[in-house]
Amino acid sequence: MPLHLPHGFDGRQPPTPSHLKQSLSVADILPTAEQALKVTTMADVRKAIDTLDREIVTLLGTRLRFIEAAARIKEDRAKVRDEWRKKDVLDKAVKRAGEVGMDENILKGVYEALVEGCIEYEGVRWDEYRKPHQKVPEVVLDE
Repeated sequence: MPLHLPHGFDGRQPPTPSHLKQSLSVADILPTAEQALKVTTMADVRKAIDTLDREIVTLLGTRLRFIEAAARIKEDRAKVRDEWRKKDVLDKAVKRAGEVGMDENILKGVYEALVEGCIEYEGVRWDEYRKPHQKVPEVVLDE
């Protein structure tokens, strides 16, 4: 299953400015559902899944930066868990799963775990942001 990558870019390192100038979108780099129908070897399947997993982890990392921002911005600890927003996120994800032909029950389970994990993480970060700063002990080196 050939992936069409910019010249000299294998996806293992961040793209350089010259790679970015080639104006490729994520769709040009990532394996597609159509390609999944055409693969014939497990090596190709694994390579595609590894590529997708790298992108998923990158996106989740970015999502967590916004969870941290929410923890920083919210003034009330009780607002960390927002059941209306949780339902809204899950509903949107399930709708999108249906649009792309994914089993909605699988997606709902995955997203339920994701959102609950993010709520827990946001609570931890909320507490950390408001913890009184402790003085860092001075380190004295023996001379």
